[in-house]
Amino acid sequence: MSPFNCVTGEVCLIFLKRRLQSHITKGLDKLVSLRCKIIVENCGLEFLRGCDRSGPYPETFWPLLRKGNIEVTLFNLRSLNESHSESTRDILTKLFETQLKYLPLLYTPSGVSRTKFSNFCGQTIKRAWDPTMSKLLGLLSSTTLSDTLPADPHKLVINLSLKSLSHPQLEVLSPGLQFKCQHKIIETSQVQAQFKNLCDQLE
Repeated sequence: MSPFNCVTGEVCLIFLKRRLQSHITKGLDKLVSLRCKIIVENCGLEFLRGCDRSGPYPETFWPLLRKGNIEVTLFNLRSLNESHSESTRDILTKLFETQLKYLPLLYTPSGVSRTKFSNFCGQTIKRAWDPTMSKLLGLLSSTTLSDTLPADPHKLVINLSLKSLSHPQLEVLSPGLQFKCQHKIIETSQVQAQFKNLCDQLE
């Protein structure tokens, strides 16, 4: 095994800085920084795609919708998610354009130095991806649409008949809707009547 393959991490960076001119190492430093920013934004984009696939969205989405007096629905959550995704794609486009200015520097060093730089970039990017994704996953809200307004009218009325509602349900039901439902098992006819009453209030 070549001894060069064992040179990684900070040792790899020291190897490069001792052998390359300062203006080249500064440019490579900038390139590493850009690649880390790109991987972080790519991580964020993948995270947002996962939100659409799995359902939970970042907890910041809920107050953003309410602040704009926008109803919390799956459609609106997905629209907000798409807006964030589009913004992230714009950032990535600018980062890629900036990176092009520094790519010619990769052809200046020797083959050994390029290998060292590639190894260093690979390790740095890995360090950037894992913590970023962990941090983003920690932002997922435990509140889902099923916690607030179930699509099934029977479940909706049954939930409203409970003596205590969850905090998310209370928030969603706070605009002043009045629900008259006894705390007991409800017959089908009562469910239909209650749901009709609810629909009338929402019109």
